Amino acid sequence: MGVPKSGLLFRGHPLLSRVIDSVRAGTSEVIVVIAPGQAHPAIEDAQTRVVEDSEPDGGPLMALHSGLAASGGTLNWVVACDMPFVDAPMLAMLTSLVDGYDAVLPIYAGVPQPLHAVYAASCLPALEKLLDSGIRRLTDLAAAVRTRYVDESEWSRFSPDSRAFLSVDTPSQLVVAERL
Repeated sequence: MGVPKSGLLFRGHPLLSRVIDSVRAGTSEVIVVIAPGQAHPAIEDAQTRVVEDSEPDGGPLMALHSGLAASGGTLNWVVACDMPFVDAPMLAMLTSLVDGYDAVLPIYAGVPQPLHAVYAASCLPALEKLLDSGIRRLTDLAAAVRTRYVDESEWSRFSPDSRAFLSVDTPSQLVVAERL
């Protein structure tokens, strides 16, 4: 995009604000993880904390580690700031499936969606091992912990058009999302 996606305007508001508002209804704690020194839009919600990654350029696995380490909860919704249609009811349903698992990831178009998922604090030791090994992909974490994959037949009632997984990675995708 050429600019931090968190500050992109979506229907007149920063994309990050829309995501925070979407999850706020279903959780008591919102943590925004940013890269060290990364600019982000002002957050008007006093209950939202901003946490910097403990390692620059650590990728999404480091961001997940930083967020889980800062969280006071045992279960955590993890979403990307570039997903304007994050679905809190779907995340609540995924949370209901976590018993006996460390992570619950929906499958969309045959691909696990690690950034619209639920992670338990119990993932932290595996996260640390992966990071120490130089591994930075979220899919490697899913393979290293007890993961429950949720297929479309289980989540589709929450997002029948699958827009919950739409991420805005290009200007044209932002235009398409604005039209939805």
